[in-house]
Amino acid sequence: MIYSAPPFRQQGVVLLVTLVALVLLLITTIALLQSARNSSLASGNIGFRRDLTNQAERGVTAAIGIINQLGTSGAWTATDATKNYSAVMLPSSKYGIPDELLNSTSAYTANNTLTDSSNGISVSFVIDRMCNTAGTASLTNCMLKTPQIPGGKWLPTTEAQPPLPSQVIYRISVRAVGPKNTQLFMQSTVLK
Repeated sequence: MIYSAPPFRQQGVVLLVTLVALVLLLITTIALLQSARNSSLASGNIGFRRDLTNQAERGVTAAIGIINQLGTSGAWTATDATKNYSAVMLPSSKYGIPDELLNSTSAYTANNTLTDSSNGISVSFVIDRMCNTAGTASLTNCMLKTPQIPGGKWLPTTEAQPPLPSQVIYRISVRAVGPKNTQLFMQSTVLK
């Protein structure tokens, strides 16, 4: 007669440890996938912001072109909405953005809007003279910049320094709107 040992009864500890290890691996995998997704979104947003910044710079360049077209100082004394220009400082939001730029149906933003239909980006801009009233610019109604001669001295030193004409400050405000209504605002000042 052959005697056999009774069958060994497993306690299930190995199965329990294996299941716990699998659950931990599953949680770790989900966390890694979520982290990779968030990193991808963040890097996409950084690239998207950089592209909008480049597009907004196109608006600044276009506005400077309009400023150069107007040329003489007499052309600057009156508002010309067709050129996105205001002879007086435009009312602004608490962030310093002109209300006319925030209003997409404004007479200023309806003109000279740059669009890039392949990327779904539009760029609007306004130019406003830093003056309280229209007309000739003066120290009483405008912000003026008096140029300085480098070094602070006029050569030769025996002669008096000639008076230099003051320059008016113009503010260029740009709004770039991208896909999903993402907006970027940029401002620059120009002397003329």
